[in-house]
Amino acid sequence: MVNENSFDITGIIDWEGAFTALCKLISFPSFLATIPASFDLPRKYDQDGQPLDERLRERWRQRGEYLEMVRSVEHEESNHLLSAGLGSERDQVMAYLYWAYGGFGKLGFYHRIIEQLR
Repeated sequence: MVNENSFDITGIIDWEGAFTALCKLISFPSFLATIPASFDLPRKYDQDGQPLDERLRERWRQRGEYLEMVRSVEHEESNHLLSAGLGSERDQVMAYLYWAYGGFGKLGFYHRIIEQLR
């Protein structure tokens, strides 16, 4: 990116791996990535569905903070597309399915999850 007035380089965009996708595939940045609870072992969660692992609880807290930050920015711009996707458990499962199947090549029983989401 070049500044129009001074012609200084202000940033570089790395388009490697970039693609167009459905809005339903919006996911958190990789440093906030988690496995959806529906893909994890039930014994890792309490009766309220909260993770027992302290690190995972912290990650969920950070994701909540990130989502609130996105919502506050969107509120100013009257566009809620990103926060709607990040806040939707269904959309996050779909995004995970895409990355797990396409990115990591894990087939597993993920097709059953899609059937349940219909």
